[in-house]
Order: sequence, then C-alpha cells, then structure tokens
Amino acid sequence: IGLLLLVSLASAALALRHNAMALAVIAVLGAFSAPFVIGMNVEGGGVSNSPDVNLMIYIIVVDLGVLALSTFRNWRWLTLLALVGSLLSFAIWLESADRLPHIAVSMAILTFMFLIFAGATTLFHAIWRREPRPFDYTLMVLNAIAYLALSYAVMWDELSEWMGAFTLGLALFYALLAYMFYTKVRERPNLARMAVGVSAVVLAIAATAQLDGLWIGVSWAAQGAALVWLGFKMESWQQRLLGAGMLALSFVLMAGYGGLYILLWPIFSVAWGESQETLPIHQAPSFIMVAIAFYAAAYIDRRNMDDIETWKVRLFSALVIGGEDAAAGAKPLARIV
Repeated sequence: IGLLLLVSLASAALALRHNAMALAVIAVLGAFSAPFVIGMNVEGGGVSNSPDVNLMIYIIVVDLGVLALSTFRNWRWLTLLALVGSLLSFAIWLESADRLPHIAVSMAILTFMFLIFAGATTLFHAIWRREPRPFDYTLMVLNAIAYLALSYAVMWDELSEWMGAFTLGLALFYALLAYMFYTKVRERPNLARMAVGVSAVVLAIAATAQLDGLWIGVSWAAQGAALVWLGFKMESWQQRLLGAGMLALSFVLMAGYGGLYILLWPIFSVAWGESQETLPIHQAPSFIMVAIAFYAAAYIDRRNMDDIETWKVRLFSALVIGGEDAAAGAKPLARIV
C-alpha cells in the first residue's frame, strides 16, 4: 500500500507539472483501488470485530492529495471521481464487520471527508477568483447531500431526536461559508449565492426533521421571506425564486392543515346557515406568524420593485399582453410575481 501510494503521489506531482488531468485520474484510481486490489483487511479483528480505522485514515490521506490538486487545478472530473471513491470506501468500511464502529468515530471520519471536499469544490474559485460553472455547483450540492444522507444513516437509530439540531448546524456552516464568500470574494458573487441556496435547502430539511405540524410551515415561511430579502441584497433572482418556492410550500402545508377552511369559514357559515368550527386557539400563533412572513416578503418586494429585471417585463409582455410594445403594461404583473 505504501509503494502504491508513492506511485499515486508521483503521478499527482507529474499531473501538476505537466497540467495533465489524465495523470491525476490515474493517480486517484490507483490510490483508491490499492487497498482492495491487494486485499487489505477492512476488519480490525479481535473480539470487537469492528472495521479497521487504518483504511479510512488511508482514504483521508488520498483525499488530502485531491484537495491539494483541486486547489491549483479545477479538474472537476477528478474531484467527482475522488468524492464517489471516498463515499463508496466509507460505505464498504461501514458494512465490513458484524459490529459497527462507534458513532463518534464514524462521524469524525465522515465529517473530515466532507470538509475536505467542501474545500476541494470551492477553494480554487475563492483563491484564484474564477467563476464557478454548473458542474462546480453540482459537486457542492452532491457533497452536502451525501454527507447529510450518510450522517442520517449512521446516527438515526440512536440519535434521531438530535438530527434536527445536527442538520441546523450544517445549514449554519453553509451560511457562514456564504458570508465568507460574500465578504472576501465579492467579484464572484455566485459562490455565495450557491452556498446560500444549499444552506436554505438544508435548513428546510432541519425544520422537517426537528419540528412537526404547523411549525414546519412557519419555518418555511420565515425562510422564504429571508431568501427574498437576500435575493435583492445579493442581486440574485435565483434566491428570490427559491424564497417564493419556500413560501408556496408553506402555503400548501398550512392549507393542508385546514388553513383555507379556516379563512373561508364565514362564507361557509352564511351559505350553510349555521356556525362552523373556527380556528383552534393553540394554532392561531402559527398562522399569524406565517401571515407576517408573507407580508414581510411582499413589503421587501414592494420596496425593491425598481430593481426588477428587464427580462421579467419582456416575458410577461410577450406571454400575457402579446408583445414588447406593451412593456409598460406588463411591469405591474412582473412586480406581482
């Protein structure tokens, strides 16, 4: 394993020297396949029959090499290959023995791998001030989703009541990452926007895991209003669209809990000629907070309506009114959206 690792390191050095991604791919393939090709025992043996941590230490060393390569060269396929190889190695290691390793050990290894690839997918763009491409965003999202999914698989049986707090911590991590990108790499705002988007999605998962009932809708509505504000602040229509989606999900959830019936019960009462059931008092605060979030989002949009992009006006004039000559008439519709 040591000799094969030296071969991989030499290949990585040559890849940097000659700017050849093919050599880097060979290095990574050789590094990840080495333990399994020579039949490295993934079990620690002994009474516990638990997986051998040395295998994961080896994989982490390989990942650190990938981090070094990705910092100087934006070889996306190399990063993807290393990420998939690391996840598969972790899954094989986790299922390799009759007795699983301690949760703390598994999460420490998984978290270290996650942080390595969080750097591998962002450092190149942050250091060299390069504009990320869609493939780069895909790698960021894939790393976050894989980490969250494997963390739930490891911790759910014994720590299910804490998964909401754990997911919230991951959302805060990406929010902090977005703040750092926004303040340090202002000329490349898409990095911060993408981090905000990942944080928003993870935060929605955290609310679903930790809360129940109407309070999920409250959290989604508050998050939607915040994303609308951030969308104008960071000049990102994608974030405003994501915020509108969160508000829509909140509306659907609240309606599912009887929100539409509660709002329309006076009409039903008049039509049916009898008094109908009204809003239970313990549910009133959640509906009030959702309404406040919707009004806040509308107020933010109203304050910033002059910043609405030209393409919205043209789109609505073409679809609703019938031509760009009616742009002035379409602008109110664009403002509503």
